[in-house]
Amino acid sequence: RYDRELTDIFAVQDDVTHQIITALQEELGEATVTRPDRQLTSSHVAYDLFLKGRTYKAERTEENNMRAKELFKQAIELDPKFAAAYAELAHARYLDNYYGWGNNEKALQLALEVAERALALDPLLPIGHVRIAYILAWGGNLDKAIAAAHEATRLDSNYASAHSTLAGLLAIGGHTDESLESAKFAMRLDPYDFLIPFRQGLAHFVAQNYEQAIPHFLASLDLNPNLGVSRQFLAAIYGLLGYEEEARAEADEVLRLSPNFLKGLMQIPFADRSVLSRTLDGLRKAGLDIPEVPTVNPG
Repeated sequence: RYDRELTDIFAVQDDVTHQIITALQEELGEATVTRPDRQLTSSHVAYDLFLKGRTYKAERTEENNMRAKELFKQAIELDPKFAAAYAELAHARYLDNYYGWGNNEKALQLALEVAERALALDPLLPIGHVRIAYILAWGGNLDKAIAAAHEATRLDSNYASAHSTLAGLLAIGGHTDESLESAKFAMRLDPYDFLIPFRQGLAHFVAQNYEQAIPHFLASLDLNPNLGVSRQFLAAIYGLLGYEEEARAEADEVLRLSPNFLKGLMQIPFADRSVLSRTLDGLRKAGLDIPEVPTVNPG
C-alpha cells in the first residue's frame, strides 16, 4: 500500500522506488538490486517528453524515430542540463545512421557530438556510456566502445542495457562465450528487452552456430517485430542454410523497414571481417541486391 501525498512527482517516484527495492532486497538479497540515487531532471514536463521519446524510439521505424528526436529536443530545451535526454537523442541519431533513415551522411558524427555532450554534463550517467559505446564502435573504435560498456556496468551493475550492450560489442569483437554470459545476465535483469535475444543470436551467428541463432532472433522479433537488424541477420542465416522461402520473406521485411540498410550493416566493426562477408553472402542468397565488396581483415 502507498499512502504518501502526490504533491511532488519525483519525491513520490523516489519513495516508491525505495519501497520496491527494499522489498526486493529482503526477498532476493542486498546485492541483487541497487537504488538509483540520481534525479535525471527537475522538470516533470521534460521527463514526460523524455519517456515518450524513448517509447517512440523503441518502435524502430523511421517515422517514430523522427518523433523521438523531436521529443528529446523539446526535453533539452526545457532542461539544457538533462544529460539522459542528450544520450537518447544521440542514440536516435545513431539509429538514423544504422538504418539509413533520412539519408544524413553526418548522422553518426552528430550522434557522437550529442553523446559527448551527455557525458560532459554527467560523466557518471550509465546510459551516457551505453549510448556512446555503439557510436564509438561504428566509428571504428571497438576497444573504446567495449571500455565504455564496461564502465556502464561498473557504474550500475544491475543496469540490463549496459550488460546487453557489452554482450553485443563482445560478439562483434569475436568474444562469443563472454558475450553469451553477459547477455544471460542481462536477460535475468530484463527479460523483455528485445535487444538481448538479438545479441544472443548475433553471438551464435559470429560463431557460425546458425541453427542456434535462429530462435534468439525470432525471440527478439516476438518482442519487437520492427527490429530490422534481427531481420537482416535472420535473412542471412536462412539464405546461408538454403531456406529459400523463409529467406525471401525476411528479405522483404528488411527492405520494408529500411531500404537503405546496407550502409549501417557495412559499418559493423567485426574483428573478423569474414563475418561480414558471410552476412552479405547470406543476404544475396536471400534475394537482396548486395554488391560485391572487399571484406578482408585490416592489417
